[in-house]
Amino acid sequence: MLSYTYERQFESHPEYPELWKLRRTIREMRGAGKCRSDTRLGKITSLKEHCTELEIIIHESLFRQARVVASTLIGSNNRILAGRHFSTLFIDEAGQALEAACWTAIRKADRVILAGDHLQLPPRR
Repeated sequence: MLSYTYERQFESHPEYPELWKLRRTIREMRGAGKCRSDTRLGKITSLKEHCTELEIIIHESLFRQARVVASTLIGSNNRILAGRHFSTLFIDEAGQALEAACWTAIRKADRVILAGDHLQLPPRR
């Protein structure tokens, strides 16, 4: 199942080796010498921006091909899912969910399915 996790998919993406190489270069540049030259800081900033661009490309690619995205209700508000919209949201154990947490995810979906045992105890307050 690990191969299906987001982290493994991210690391298996064809762009990941380039991202890893850039991150390693940034670490090496930060560790090299104590002098803080403007040239080196500018280069590090440029490399960080390129890393961010690559991360966005990988995220977009992974979510474009995903058929199912699983997260907690609050986790659906993560920046990785910003701007994402889903056709169906399935909230399991809805009887235990806090309403405010549900709305965090509901705003991203066209259709919502609530599942759970209506005889369960309500969420703890």
